[in-house]
Amino acid sequence: MNFADYCRAYGLDYATAIRRALLLTVLLGFANTASAQLSIPEQLYYPGSLWSSTGKTRPVEKGNVIHNTHLEQGIAWRGLEGFVDGTFQSDSQGLDWNNSQAAGAGARFTLAVPKGFIRGMVGYGKEYRRISGSSAAGARLALELWIGWAQSPPSR
Repeated sequence: MNFADYCRAYGLDYATAIRRALLLTVLLGFANTASAQLSIPEQLYYPGSLWSSTGKTRPVEKGNVIHNTHLEQGIAWRGLEGFVDGTFQSDSQGLDWNNSQAAGAGARFTLAVPKGFIRGMVGYGKEYRRISGSSAAGARLALELWIGWAQSPPSR
């Protein structure tokens, strides 16, 4: 099911579907804030993230509205983490590579660096493409670097 089919199936226009996705993201953020205030052992923590993007993000696919959502949750101790993750994507033109769902699990080690982190990951994942019906599963191996700057507006 692509983004346009999803909207038709639930009687939604694109703007309403986007507003609902943003509302879900905000509500999950509040839930995460509340759970972060619970008392947990100092060395054990539960890193997780959710991101979602909807829009005409690829100029080469003119008029194509693409939606991506990714969720991951881990349990970590001193930088070593076990995790699960999932990604859902769809588009309004029904292109095979933009209409898939994927899930995986694995382990990773994260090293904090100034303004970000370096992470090594090994795991197993599976992807299913809804248009062609093709799927594949196998090992995942990655080295990630994330650096950020000016992540909040300057205070006055």
